[in-house]
Amino acid sequence: MRKLLLAGVALAAAAAYLPTAAQAQSPTFPITTTPGKLDGAAPGSVTISLGFQMLNAIMGESGTGATGQNSRAFPQMMNWFHFFPSMDYVTPSGIHWGVNAEIRDNNSGQTSLNNGNTFYIQSASSYVSSEKFGKFAIGTPNGALDDLGVGTGDDFGDGLFYSWYGPPNAPTFAMADSYDGDTPRQKMLYETPSFYGFKAGISYQPTDSALNNFTSLTTGDPLQPGSATLLAHPAGLARNRIEAAVQYNHAIGPLGVKADLGYAGSGYEQNGLGINFQNVSYVNAGAVLTYAGVELEGSVSTGQFNAVGIGMGSPGGPAPAGSKNSTVYIAGLGYNMGPFGIGAVYYGMNYDDSEQTGVAGHMDVVNGEGLGASYVVGPGVTLQFDAYTYETKLPTTTTHGNIVALASQFAF
Repeated sequence: MRKLLLAGVALAAAAAYLPTAAQAQSPTFPITTTPGKLDGAAPGSVTISLGFQMLNAIMGESGTGATGQNSRAFPQMMNWFHFFPSMDYVTPSGIHWGVNAEIRDNNSGQTSLNNGNTFYIQSASSYVSSEKFGKFAIGTPNGALDDLGVGTGDDFGDGLFYSWYGPPNAPTFAMADSYDGDTPRQKMLYETPSFYGFKAGISYQPTDSALNNFTSLTTGDPLQPGSATLLAHPAGLARNRIEAAVQYNHAIGPLGVKADLGYAGSGYEQNGLGINFQNVSYVNAGAVLTYAGVELEGSVSTGQFNAVGIGMGSPGGPAPAGSKNSTVYIAGLGYNMGPFGIGAVYYGMNYDDSEQTGVAGHMDVVNGEGLGASYVVGPGVTLQFDAYTYETKLPTTTTHGNIVALASQFAF
């Protein structure tokens, strides 16, 4: 689920129950119009919400990297629509039981046919939580690094960089709001309550699969030698992935401080292509400082992991055997004054060329800058401007490109 999730427009109207003994424990369904409030209205009540979000953008791309799928001649329109349904029940003792999900519309390419869009379930998870024991979630919740990581520079109200426009060869793992990129994986998550500003979390992901109810999903996993051709998996899938992270969040007078330290590790699946992979093992650290409207932040991840997820697996997942360590980083500076906001980011990554070719040994380098500005028209309505540049240096070629977009965003 994305960090910007804003659910909270009530779907159900109030239904009062008679105050008899038999109905004393019956839940009520109160009306709520508080955006982002997923924790119910009061003990003994249920809140059913249907948040939504829509981005309308006019954009274009230029440069030597703007070829094939990345060719976006100006002007081009982009419209993205999400639903965020949720249900939260609060027991009389204050324990929350709930479900939240994300529903998206799919993409459609240029065509002479009158094809329409369809909706699909992007993610869904159930949870139980309380202020005393924390939160446990299962389904496709965020991993621990996603939930507790900070400093990725995508929160200046500037289109979320990777999440909306996806600059080619941008450091997907650093810029996306989770290791999962655009496809959340099935996992379990536990997070502790906050204690003197500290919060810890751990998540476990047994297989590299999205939301599903296919009971034969893990037949033959992990694959035995000689069986890969019978149960061939795509290359670069994680097995038994564990993420652990700690976040600190505290105000020191007018100075706001947030920081995280995390680790991710996993094995890998055998595959029918005969490509050997290596285990995942890397660390992440991030920090955010805020003072009088100014925000300075940064994040870095380094170790054994797939940085780009192009051709050989998922970003943050296993890389081909023999790959050198990957490093991705981003630094951002933003300023907010009333409804106006502006932010700039510098990002980069170094990764083994084997992630695209399967042959280890050469290091690829990506770096770029981004600039975003925003104006909050009113609750849930924002106007945005985005401009990004990137350069990719491969062993034999160098490409560069630019992306410019004007957009409006509605989130309720």
